[in-house]
Amino acid sequence: MYDWTQYKAVRILTRLAREGLQTDQIVDDIISHVDDFRYEAQMPTFYFLSGLTGNKKVASLLQRHFLENLEYDPIDAFDIFENLYRCSPDVAMRHADFLKAIARGEGLEGRSPLLDGAIGTTDENGKQEYHWPDDEPVEEHHQLRAAIFYYRLHPLDEEVNRLLYHWEVNHPEENVRSCIGKLREEGQGEG
Repeated sequence: MYDWTQYKAVRILTRLAREGLQTDQIVDDIISHVDDFRYEAQMPTFYFLSGLTGNKKVASLLQRHFLENLEYDPIDAFDIFENLYRCSPDVAMRHADFLKAIARGEGLEGRSPLLDGAIGTTDENGKQEYHWPDDEPVEEHHQLRAAIFYYRLHPLDEEVNRLLYHWEVNHPEENVRSCIGKLREEGQGEG
């Protein structure tokens, strides 16, 4: 089966399962085959499955893939963690310190932004530069994502607040600095 056919079928099946139509059978069937899917079909499948909030089998599958991906690509693990949190916040919270490690940049050393769809160019001095298709720079993208996610879970965490404050003051993009400032203002109002 082609990748796009797999995840489109999974989207429909998980919608039916969310509506209570043969939920257990659908979950069992998807779980029994998802390990054979190609990456391009697995990641959307994890997202669609995560909509089955509270489903223990789905949470177990997502947690297993999260832990497996930690070994070779922390960003894929992060994407799966987001799905795990959507499905089962309690299970995901057991691994929340992983977000702080990503926010510090741990495991990202030497990771090519091309893996995430960034565009690489070479400047007139031969230096490689990366940017997203909308020309936004790539610097610290995943670290920011992880810090913001963790901050929303724990707005009083000192380490994450220090990291966010640093980016709020020093990030090269004004819109990023502004968004972090607004986020921290909202978080301080809650804490």
